[in-house]
Amino acid sequence: MFKVLSGSIADRAIKNGAVKSEDRELTVYGINTFLTIGVNIISALLIGLIFNMLIEIVLFLVVYKLLRKYIGGIHANTALSCYLSSCLTYIAVLTCIRFYDLPGAVTTILVLCSSVILWILAPIEAKKKPLDELEYKVFRRRSHIMIIICFCVFAAFHYIPVLNAYSAAAAISIYTVSIFAVFGKISIFRYHKRQHNSL
Repeated sequence: MFKVLSGSIADRAIKNGAVKSEDRELTVYGINTFLTIGVNIISALLIGLIFNMLIEIVLFLVVYKLLRKYIGGIHANTALSCYLSSCLTYIAVLTCIRFYDLPGAVTTILVLCSSVILWILAPIEAKKKPLDELEYKVFRRRSHIMIIICFCVFAAFHYIPVLNAYSAAAAISIYTVSIFAVFGKISIFRYHKRQHNSL
């Protein structure tokens, strides 16, 4: 998303002697990743401020990012489409949180079901980056740890009265990741099927 800008910054760093020329590609990748993540987080916070729901978007981001990092799921094809879909997701999530009115018991059941789905499906490899056997085992173990942690975070917000106002944000973040996980699993299944049929 910021490859041109990242390249310019890296070239200037090389010219100033801060970076070795042979490390250019790694530097460009690091800068591009930093800028992409930074813009994404800033955009999320701005959307949260516009909705007057800053705490909710922060809580959503924390739970969502913890889960997505190790579980994976469906991904956009380009950095720009990823950014735009992320912004739309933030808007949709905050809208859902604002009008969320399910009974507590139903919410708990839905979060538990979503967590079970994640437990079964995780990790979901990306099309461009398949997991080897060791990576699969490591990511599966870590994803299970994150699922437990995030469920405990939800439970804390849901059952501690002073935090209850924000439990919907934790619940919806788990719902969202489970939806992306299901679509990601379907997408990778279809991808492997096409690859097999083309042989």
